[in-house]
Amino acid sequence: MRRLEVKTHSHNRSFQNKRLGKIVGKWRMGDKHENLNDEDLFFCFVSIEDVTDRFEFYIVPSKVVSDYVKWSHKNWLEGD
Repeated sequence: MRRLEVKTHSHNRSFQNKRLGKIVGKWRMGDKHENLNDEDLFFCFVSIEDVTDRFEFYIVPSKVVSDYVKWSHKNWLEGD
């Protein structure tokens, strides 16, 4: 059975990151997300803009989320 975990945030402003390019929003992820590799689990990241009532949705497999969280945490620890 496929599962979907939804992460939302609002009051966002996109910004430019020199390594990653345009960042649309910030969703809180924890160490539990670093070890997810469930082919039936997907994440739906929702960005809600209060000013325009505009919504952006991103559906991402858990393996991609896990790899990114591990990578970004490692880079944060290294000071990049």
